[in-house]
Amino acid sequence: MWLCGLAIILANARVTLGNVDWEAIRLLPEHLPMFFFGNPSMRKQCEIDKDCPFKEILGGLSCWGYEESDVQCQRHLSDFSVCSDDIAAGQYWSQGDFGKLRGYLNEMRDGELCKTKSESSPSSLICAKNAKTCKAKNLFLHMPSLTEKDGHSILVPKDGTVGGYCDLDSKSLTDHTVVKRALSTWGHQLQSYKSLDFDPFAGDAQHCDVVFERPVVFVQLDAVGNLYHHFCDFFNLYLTQHTNNSWFGTDVQIIRWSDHHRFRDPFMEAWSAFTDHDILSLRDFAGRKLCFPEATFALLPRMAHGLYYSTYLTEHCRGSALMKSFSDHFLFRMNVSSDVGNVRDAIRITFLQRGSNRTLYPVFRRVLNADALVKRMQKLPNVDLKVVSFDRSELSFLEQLQITRNTDIFIGMHGAGLAHFMFLPDWAVAFELYNCGDIRCYRDLAGLRGVRYMTWEDASKVWEHDKDSHERYSTNSKFWNYSFDVEEFIRLVRKARDILLEHPRFHHLKKNSADHREL
Repeated sequence: MWLCGLAIILANARVTLGNVDWEAIRLLPEHLPMFFFGNPSMRKQCEIDKDCPFKEILGGLSCWGYEESDVQCQRHLSDFSVCSDDIAAGQYWSQGDFGKLRGYLNEMRDGELCKTKSESSPSSLICAKNAKTCKAKNLFLHMPSLTEKDGHSILVPKDGTVGGYCDLDSKSLTDHTVVKRALSTWGHQLQSYKSLDFDPFAGDAQHCDVVFERPVVFVQLDAVGNLYHHFCDFFNLYLTQHTNNSWFGTDVQIIRWSDHHRFRDPFMEAWSAFTDHDILSLRDFAGRKLCFPEATFALLPRMAHGLYYSTYLTEHCRGSALMKSFSDHFLFRMNVSSDVGNVRDAIRITFLQRGSNRTLYPVFRRVLNADALVKRMQKLPNVDLKVVSFDRSELSFLEQLQITRNTDIFIGMHGAGLAHFMFLPDWAVAFELYNCGDIRCYRDLAGLRGVRYMTWEDASKVWEHDKDSHERYSTNSKFWNYSFDVEEFIRLVRKARDILLEHPRFHHLKKNSADHREL
């Protein structure tokens, strides 16, 4: 069976004297029932271990929705999506929710490319269609050099080896690796996978220079300096953990399929949600023979019809339980708190500006009359307004997340900073001030998160500036600056406020807002 079983889970969840270290399971309380439903062996271990603190939830029948089980279960957040009809709801679940993940799992079930031929050394390779993700056992990798490439993809060189001591279906391997695209498939990397005539793990593993004791996840990373693109990496890493039936343990080794030693990630803190260890690269092991008892080739950020980036979604729904689960899980791991239980006397508006006084490079899509918009917003009743730039020299990423998680209306121009829409509370309004013609990008992201989305409505009340300032992209509206009609802007802010006032959390502010309607 390709799903990781108890032995693998226990390998991830530190074992002491035969008992699981239950403190190593760091999951949200509302996510624990699904973990135990999908891991009956771990559930049984908890039942017999007097020190297991989770006994009260073991009888629950909550599931993510993609599991195969003879027992009928209640899908987690089954009522989170808001759709126009049942047909749209079914489409949306398959396009942007856990139903999409079920499709990947079905592909992997039919994707055994190299079958185990030795129970004592169970080597295998299983892939989803087009090698969008793969799982290998007892993998052997030797790359004498990292110079052979196809475009941006590093290939296993002709004098190198990637393979396992298993029976390879060569035709299936060819079929699964025919699509070769960086950041989209593992076709380039696994096209030369071969059936070895030796078992690298036999005896004292003399064929191996390095044996990785902990599970390994290979990744190809998108633009790490861009919040939107980099969180495609993290979101798909979270999906990959689901495909492994994982409990999301952090004692895993992540290795970039990259030839660069240095790894400068401005969002480095985010990795702590997934691993306790430094992020390594193939360059760290160049020329050495590597042996991986457990290796996963992660779902990638730019898959064709993938999730988050280039996702096709019906326009008749919003609210993906999968995206909400990722957001909640990530914020929990990052120790970002929310005052969800507190009644507030003001609506918290965060106005995100592009660039700051410390920005050393040209910044486009600036709001040139931002001061006038802010001054007018300050006159609205029951408003707690923050104006931020989210410049990492002024606010750490964790501080940015804390602000976003405690925001009711988030306003900003089209740009990577709007990826913060993922981390808004459930009731929030995401207001993309102007989308510069890129209609679906942040509208769909806000929709996946389940928050209400708005953007500028009246094209006659927005003005373009500095259209010739970029020497190369002067015709692209993303490289212009803008100003906005102040009263039209306030009309939209009031519209966002009225949406919030319909939420029970803000009912007590309704009368006060009506009394000050003229402001």
